[in-house]
Amino acid sequence: MSYDFILFRLRRRPDAFPARIPSDFGEDAVVSIDDPAPLHDALRADAAFEAGSTTAGVGVFEWRTPDGGVLGATVMAHGINIGTHAHWDHVAHLFELALGVWPDTALFDLRAAQVHDLASFRAFVERSYRNKAEAQARRAAGRQAGG
Repeated sequence: MSYDFILFRLRRRPDAFPARIPSDFGEDAVVSIDDPAPLHDALRADAAFEAGSTTAGVGVFEWRTPDGGVLGATVMAHGINIGTHAHWDHVAHLFELALGVWPDTALFDLRAAQVHDLASFRAFVERSYRNKAEAQARRAAGRQAGG
């Protein structure tokens, strides 16, 4: 099961990040991404996207990440959905490239109902992976103590 994020170009940015997704959020709050070609060009020019690691079609992009995972990006009516089967650092890298093309881009985490700028997303990623590692360490310590 993938963890999905969505890149949207916002007409009005929140005052602070992360922010809750507004209850009245709708298509009038975003600038449509009608042409993903500028993002595709930015990806192809970036060193992280090695030759042969990406495939692109009309409105679809897939990146086989260096950690063996996959990010799939699909252009939707008003944004870009990112299906994640890879480390979230790669999502942050894709987000950073999108910001270079469209500075008004924000990343939506629908599960957490939050909107991120790049800094708040990187902090979220670090916190999430640290919490997961700490939980695994506690489980391992509990198994060792229990026999």
